[in-house]
Amino acid sequence: MPVYDSGRAPAYLRTVTQLRGARLNLAPGQPVLAYVVTHFHTGRSRGREERALYDPGAAVRMRPLPGRVKLRQERARTCPGCGVVGPEAVRAGQCGPCREKAEAAARRLRERTCSGCGAVRRRPYPVVSVGWSKRGLCPACRTAEARRHRESLAAWVVSVTVCAGGCGARMGTKKAALAWRRANPTAWRVAKACPPCAERQEAERAERHRVVWERMEERRMKEQMNRERAVALLGGWAAEILDDPEVVALDLETTGLGDDARIVEIGVVTTDRRVLLNTLVNPGIPIPAEATRHHGITDAMVTAEGVPGFDQLMAELTGVLTLRRPRSGGGWEFGTRRIVGWNLVEFDRRVLRGELVGYYGRLGHPDPAASADAWLSTMAWEDVMVSCSEWYGEPSDYGGYRWQKLGGPHRAVGDCLAVLDRLSDVAGRPAGALPVQPSGDALAGAGEMSR
Repeated sequence: MPVYDSGRAPAYLRTVTQLRGARLNLAPGQPVLAYVVTHFHTGRSRGREERALYDPGAAVRMRPLPGRVKLRQERARTCPGCGVVGPEAVRAGQCGPCREKAEAAARRLRERTCSGCGAVRRRPYPVVSVGWSKRGLCPACRTAEARRHRESLAAWVVSVTVCAGGCGARMGTKKAALAWRRANPTAWRVAKACPPCAERQEAERAERHRVVWERMEERRMKEQMNRERAVALLGGWAAEILDDPEVVALDLETTGLGDDARIVEIGVVTTDRRVLLNTLVNPGIPIPAEATRHHGITDAMVTAEGVPGFDQLMAELTGVLTLRRPRSGGGWEFGTRRIVGWNLVEFDRRVLRGELVGYYGRLGHPDPAASADAWLSTMAWEDVMVSCSEWYGEPSDYGGYRWQKLGGPHRAVGDCLAVLDRLSDVAGRPAGALPVQPSGDALAGAGEMSR
């Protein structure tokens, strides 16, 4: 297929745009005879493209335009000034010749108009230099402009020959200043201060800089003290959690991130790294491929024999998360369990609430949402991600601090242990060992609490 450079294609060939301009359409199956390379420049982008060329003799004529359309097009091509009908629509209300005549008339009118008072005469005004521009002025305006120039020149001479520091000392002669002005008509010379005044101004400038620097240093020290105080408080908070044996870390792996996400794995670990619960959960729906790529849990794993659903796991989960202390006289005293996790409040707690609402709805509760909220209210939920991000102190582009990554293996127990490691970092303690399987004592304790 021949490809021609711009301007070298055979004269009889036409592009699609040229065919439409001639009221022609491509015939069904009409072949491309050649290509022409066109170059374009739009704003900052430049490039080239190849456009197909066709034989206009093989094209099909379009239907004739209605009379009203032809009349509308003719009106659009008619210049309202001279009444000439052009080949293209008239832009800006005038054709090219009329626009050139109007611009020439406006230019002649500007030449005959005084730029000072606006008076118009028959002949153009002489052009004089006014500041950085040249303008046409009448005799009265030229006299006033000359007077303003003399006054400005006199004020400039005084400013460059008298000390700018305010002491009134002479810094040169008027004759030398005028000679410099004649030698440098377009330059500008600033006023200077005598040595004593310059020394005083420099001292005042240094004093202002010192005051500004001291204020900046004071603000920086204050921010540093506030930062150290916040880090110390966060370290105490993390140490309190790690030293409390009643606190547990919770993590969920789910089918997604939306409001309809279902749980596929639950992990609960104590602060002394005993695994209380580590089980897969059958969500009852297929696991999306994107979620499987994230945590590695497949449909075959959750549908295997012995994997419970959330309803079968509810009693054991309640036993693990319920805080009970033995009373001296016998029986149990119930308290509020502190639960920590990564993005716990915004995600894990929300997904868990959705599962609870479905569970209580299947049990026939009149208000499943109220029952789910009552179950969740027996525990205190603390998000470690927010506090750790504040402890790391990496500023965010949107204000506050940037969220930090957990760094866990994206499995429930592994992420629980990673949460404890992040708490150890905040508390200034070394990270502990990461057991991957629950111990027999931990499973026995979890079973006892469930019973």
